[in-house]
Amino acid sequence: MSEHVLDAVRDLIPDLRERAEHAEKDLAVSGVTVKELSQTGLLALLRPHEFGGTEGELVTFCTAIKEVARACGSTGLITAALAVTPWRVAIFPHKAQTEVWGEAFDTTMSSSVSPSGAITASSGKYTVNGRWKRVPGCEHANWLVVRGTLASGEDADVLIAAGEYTVETAEPLLGLRGAMTRDVVAHEVAVAAHRVRPLGTAPDSEPDTFPPSPVALYRLPADAVIEAAFTAAVIGMAEGALAEYINLTTTAPGAYQLARVAAAASDVDAAWLLLTRNICDMVAHTIAREEIPAELLLRTHRDHHLAVERAAAATSALVESAGAAATDPPDTTGPLARQWRDVQAARALFPAGGTETLARYARAVLSNGGLSFDNHTTEHLEEE
Repeated sequence: MSEHVLDAVRDLIPDLRERAEHAEKDLAVSGVTVKELSQTGLLALLRPHEFGGTEGELVTFCTAIKEVARACGSTGLITAALAVTPWRVAIFPHKAQTEVWGEAFDTTMSSSVSPSGAITASSGKYTVNGRWKRVPGCEHANWLVVRGTLASGEDADVLIAAGEYTVETAEPLLGLRGAMTRDVVAHEVAVAAHRVRPLGTAPDSEPDTFPPSPVALYRLPADAVIEAAFTAAVIGMAEGALAEYINLTTTAPGAYQLARVAAAASDVDAAWLLLTRNICDMVAHTIAREEIPAELLLRTHRDHHLAVERAAAATSALVESAGAAATDPPDTTGPLARQWRDVQAARALFPAGGTETLARYARAVLSNGGLSFDNHTTEHLEEE
């Protein structure tokens, strides 16, 4: 159904690769690039049918993001943000969706998952304050989904429109310089209740009062979908680094270098295969209207974290193997060096839970005799 989107994205790749250096130097991905990506249909892939979207397949969606990131890490990261946010809006109340898409189906939106704001309830409305650092694509957006904390201690997603917040320039990072150089600031922004979606993170929070969507795509776990989009971008950056390494190699490497390249390629492949396996498993449960097992969620978060680690290790090995060729010209603006910097920046910014993610999975595996690889039961898991 959504394969035509993937074909259109691939047609755009040569231009994106050519613009990658400019995005880094200009500290921005151009509006022209965002418009062209929108015209491929990628930004509508997870948007509901009701509002002109595709309601497409999540694996195809992640594949398209990966392809973009292969060409340019900054563009890939911004694409992930702009393309996954319609999914986040689609799980808000219908009144909020109509407010966002009622006048223009192709309105552009971005988001942050950092709970950096404070959301205060007052007389049936909410007031939002906060600073969300390094929000990719916010300069191109008409709407943002940001995350904050309610007085109860519960996190919530909130919709804010352009004009209700300001965008400020941030100090450039080592990598992802075209995507991560802008902060979003909200000061005393009043929003209606339908624009706030509590996430049920507080210990005594009420169960989700929003009815489950009739569409399987929108019954998937929110954090898993968001993580998958950004993880796909990081894997794409690593694939791009591997492609650039191959282009740089003009003489036959020694056996040691060949072994490192093989291991790097295997790490990147493993990251992608685990990502898509977990997506397929989750989608199968949602189509069958089954609750997604807790163990599958733990495994998914584990694999998102390790995908970023594998990508970082793989690109580092490729740069070391390439030697001086990786930093030619001397100012390290070459594509391989740029992809390496982008992956390292992504690793620092999007740890997908870090060490605690792995520890939670390991506790589940080791408790009460462990989980069988053949029968992933979660009956013995304790909520943490």
